[in-house]
Amino acid sequence: MEKIKTKLISGQDLRRGDVLASGDEVIDVHHDSEGTWIETFHGNCGYADGQTWRVRLPRPPR
Repeated sequence: MEKIKTKLISGQDLRRGDVLASGDEVIDVHHDSEGTWIETFHGNCGYADGQTWRVRLPRPPR
């Protein structure tokens, strides 16, 4: 089984292009007055604030 280096980050730190440990790619991150909203290739994750996510490394450049 392939070992995947991951980093634990909060919802506010997610950005477009990140690949979650599940293999799902983040395609949109939106910040508004209610918090941080993320959308992934496989569907909408809704508000991601207060949650931590494992993101595959290396992360894409900003």
